[in-house]
Amino acid sequence: MAKKNLKYKDGDIVMFIGDTCYKTSFSRKPIKCSSGSAIVEKTSLTAPHSYFLRAPEGSDSDVYGWVNIRDVKELIKEEEPDGFNLHEAEEDSAWEEMEEIKIEEKTSEEEEEKEI
Repeated sequence: MAKKNLKYKDGDIVMFIGDTCYKTSFSRKPIKCSSGSAIVEKTSLTAPHSYFLRAPEGSDSDVYGWVNIRDVKELIKEEEPDGFNLHEAEEDSAWEEMEEIKIEEKTSEEEEEKEI
């Protein structure tokens, strides 16, 4: 298969316009998913399904998997749902994940101290 030039890279925020994603980049078994804003998590220059997309928390999409190039478009500000700010949602999600990690680390440290 010939190499492709990919327009988007890891971390880019895009609009997923399809309704199908795949578990692997070479999978032939489609999975139903809804369109909407998404984040590029991984890319593959040689696979049939070139982008791995993840819907951010609060998005109107539920995409989580590999998708075709033709189903990924540039996100235009007007396409975001009313009252939804993708960048703020991602920051909030990242903050929540950091807080969860801190709690897990603290719990682990307390358990280690009890063992000593």
